Amino acid sequence: MAIQKPNYMFFWENRTPHSGAVPVTDQNYNQLLDQPNLGVLLYFWADWSKPCAALTLQIDDLANTYADQPVVIGQVNVDQQTAVADFLQIKTVPALIFIKNQRIAGNFMGAVPQSDLVGLLDQLIAL
Repeated sequence: MAIQKPNYMFFWENRTPHSGAVPVTDQNYNQLLDQPNLGVLLYFWADWSKPCAALTLQIDDLANTYADQPVVIGQVNVDQQTAVADFLQIKTVPALIFIKNQRIAGNFMGAVPQSDLVGLLDQLIAL
């Protein structure tokens, strides 16, 4: 029996191959979380943060690697999307929040090695 993919294509409307993580906004955040059985990694970042500059490359790489999996890797600019950042109580960047079925499955503050992110994404998909 084939596994049916969640309907998350609305986040890819302006996405091209190898474009990395999808922008998550105050407006589309709830729509993203309403997708059943979809793993979500939210990456909170800011232009002025040097650790974010380094982690952004890893996040974009992971987004391209996991593009065919039931997971969305989204990026949230904390200076522009303040409602999402406030709701999830993001106080520092970079921050990573793992969500599945509208529940937080894990979080990290600061830079995380890519091997750890891969392991966590695999766990998130398996939940």
